[in-house]
Amino acid sequence: GRPPGTPVRCGDLGELVRRLAAGARDGQAAADLAWLFHAGFADFCARQVVAAVAVPGVVGLTGGVFANRLFTSLVRAKLAEYGYTALTHHTVPANDGGLALGQALAGYLRLGGK
Repeated sequence: GRPPGTPVRCGDLGELVRRLAAGARDGQAAADLAWLFHAGFADFCARQVVAAVAVPGVVGLTGGVFANRLFTSLVRAKLAEYGYTALTHHTVPANDGGLALGQALAGYLRLGGK
C-alpha cells in the first residue's frame, strides 16, 4: 500500500482497476486500496484536464464527486503541480443542491427576473 502523501501515477482507468483488483486479490488492506483509488483517479482526472486545456490557467471542479474532500484536495494538488488553479465550491454545494440552485436561477431569469 501507499501511505497518504505518496504520489500515485495512473496511466489509464484500466490500469487503476487492474492494480486495485490485484491488491484485493493479494489481501492488501482496504485503507491502502482506498488510498490507491483516490490518488490514482485524481492523477487520471488531473491529466485529463491538462490534455483538454493545454494552457495552464483556472479550472472549475464541480459535481457530486467533488463533495469528496480527499479526492478534491488530491485533484487540486495535482493540478497545481501542472500549473493550474482549481476553483471549488464554498457556499453552494458541488452536488445536486448546487444543480437545483442553478436551475432555479435559470428559471427565474427566463421568467423575467431581474
